[in-house]
Amino acid sequence: MESIKQTVRRVFKIIVLVVFLGAAGGVALYVWQSKNKTDQSLNNASQGQGTVVKDTKNTESTAPKVQGTDLTADWTAVSSAKGKFSFRFPKTWVQPVNRDLCSPELFDRAVYLGPDADSVLKCATEYFGQVSVFSVDGDKRGDYGLNSGYKQVIDKEVNVNGLIGHRISGVATAPAPGAAFGPVEGTIEVRYVFYAPTGTTYVAKYTQAPKGNSPSTNVLNDFDIMVTKTLKFTP
Repeated sequence: MESIKQTVRRVFKIIVLVVFLGAAGGVALYVWQSKNKTDQSLNNASQGQGTVVKDTKNTESTAPKVQGTDLTADWTAVSSAKGKFSFRFPKTWVQPVNRDLCSPELFDRAVYLGPDADSVLKCATEYFGQVSVFSVDGDKRGDYGLNSGYKQVIDKEVNVNGLIGHRISGVATAPAPGAAFGPVEGTIEVRYVFYAPTGTTYVAKYTQAPKGNSPSTNVLNDFDIMVTKTLKFTP
């Protein structure tokens, strides 16, 4: 009789164990299936996001690019037949309006400019304005350096339209005692000087006086662009 009870207990334990393992297996299967569904959802979402990024890149690649735009395209063109050069200058700049008061020869081989009426050449005076471009015969490079009377002088070689020249900059010191005229102390001067094998020296000059003096408007960046990007020499 005792043996039967023991047998029944063993069977009962086995049944309980089987039921427990079955339940645990079901839970594990449910967890595994849920994980697979979650992973699949995340994978689909990730793929969807990847498509958005790709479309964005395609949109950006077909957008117009500003880089490489010619900033001088709408500038005013000017040339000097006798001076043998041409260039473009900012359309807001001005040229002298009282040329009839000047000797005609003054304009034969030169162009005078300024960002406004107060900074351009004034005829019948000793004021030659803020910007000028001109040429002279022969090798005159030595006449346009910045030596005595200037500090912080920098001489840099440049290549403009295939012609090697120099960009010379400096700051004026106090005029020499007894000098009739000269730049005000602190005036910034920049000169581009080129000599062509044809026997012509080309010069582009820029002057910027300290505040309270004329011309004091800072247009040096436009001047540099004007010379290096638009100046051309003709035989």
